[in-house]
Amino acid sequence: MGIEKTIVIQEAFFRRRRLWVGLLKALLVGWLGYILYRQVVVEAGMSGLWRHLAGLWPEKMPWLLAAAVLMPVNWMLEAQKWRCLMMPFAPINKRQALRGIMAGVSFSQLTPNRVGEYGGRLAILPAGQYGAGVAATMVGSLAQWLALFSGGLAGLLYMARFDSPWRYAAFATAGILAVLTLVYFAGGRLAMALPSRLKKWRAPNALRQRLSFLAPYPQRILWRALVLAFARYSVYVAQYALLIRATNLDIPPDIIFSGIAAIYLFQTGIPVPPLAAVLTRGELALWLWESYNVDTLSILTASFALFIINLGVPALLGAAVIVKTKVLK
Repeated sequence: MGIEKTIVIQEAFFRRRRLWVGLLKALLVGWLGYILYRQVVVEAGMSGLWRHLAGLWPEKMPWLLAAAVLMPVNWMLEAQKWRCLMMPFAPINKRQALRGIMAGVSFSQLTPNRVGEYGGRLAILPAGQYGAGVAATMVGSLAQWLALFSGGLAGLLYMARFDSPWRYAAFATAGILAVLTLVYFAGGRLAMALPSRLKKWRAPNALRQRLSFLAPYPQRILWRALVLAFARYSVYVAQYALLIRATNLDIPPDIIFSGIAAIYLFQTGIPVPPLAAVLTRGELALWLWESYNVDTLSILTASFALFIINLGVPALLGAAVIVKTKVLK
């Protein structure tokens, strides 16, 4: 009787757990659906963004389709980068990596600066690989930051030819880029090499703990991840440029690319939810290109279309992944 009672209790526990997990999934997916509906359907409709975007069809169809075709390239590069960084700890296949990336996109829509991406990626991993998933995501984000700051620095230096105040921004960006490069390539070794007598100092010990996740990575893997980060950066710069061209904005190509690099750089440091980033990116574009008398609605439409292609559609795919995933393992 004791064994039978224990089995019954365990079965009841697992039934309740499945019920709570199902409710949690429904809550997350419902919340995501509500946010997307409010921002993409209601608010975008009231702002005239959908009407303006529909007006570009079919005349500007090649530009729009080219940007859309680059979306899977963008996320496959991110999946390959994450998979590459998982290799030293717990190898995963391409399908697992892509599922984790899509789930991360969904979770990231609910948090500022996409910090929820970690939870989405961990959801598809076995319990014993959570530490590896966190480390790989952190290093991957750092590699992407290097690409963002490098491209942003190039854009600022180009714009500094026309307006000297950009030189100060370029100088600050170069300093941050130098620190990020040092942390990325040497942070782990520096953390491991800190003299034991410095452990008594709180700051160095905290620094050692935060940088230790870099230690297991060989240089070849760090370089491979960085190449993938730069390739992905090039893809979404090209997407934004294609969408700007689709909206008939009369801006020279060199100013478009340098401005996009600066927009992505500035947006990186603004802690806003991804959906609010659409307006943020549009406001930055208006500020950078105001001398070209750009149309506000056209700029916002280009930013909105970029969000739909790169985040809106993948977030829906990620929601399907979350529903099918055994979150509590």
